[in-house]
Amino acid sequence: MLGKGQGKTIRTYEQLVCALEKDNRAEEACRVWDNKIAHDLQSVPWRFCRLMLGIYYRNNKLDRLVQLFKNLEAYGRKPPSKDIVRKVEDAYEMLGLTKEKEELLEKYKDLYNEPSSNDRRRTRKPSRRVTPASLIYGIELQGKHGNI
Repeated sequence: MLGKGQGKTIRTYEQLVCALEKDNRAEEACRVWDNKIAHDLQSVPWRFCRLMLGIYYRNNKLDRLVQLFKNLEAYGRKPPSKDIVRKVEDAYEMLGLTKEKEELLEKYKDLYNEPSSNDRRRTRKPSRRVTPASLIYGIELQGKHGNI
């Protein structure tokens, strides 16, 4: 798996899990997660956790998705964005856990109130249009000296 001299870092495992998932080998990706990463959730970056939550979501492993989220919460880790909460919310709904879904929405309602990075991109002011210099000079010259 890893060549000589390569360290076994979280990022390396993240790339491996991502490659396995892209190759439609989600079961192997889940095994790598379970065997190498899942035992130490307090030091796993949210990017990697988001990747695993997405794998569980896309492969209909909703019970594992909910369990991973609960384990992250047990370590005091709050989701950084609402897309994670939405996946867990959908999983609760599909599993028929409406009470837990409502509690989740209440707990993380502040994430829904603040604009996401996508919202900020959409509301960005449009850049100024630059009019060609010939139009500006043409208008000025017409005003002072007539048509040239």
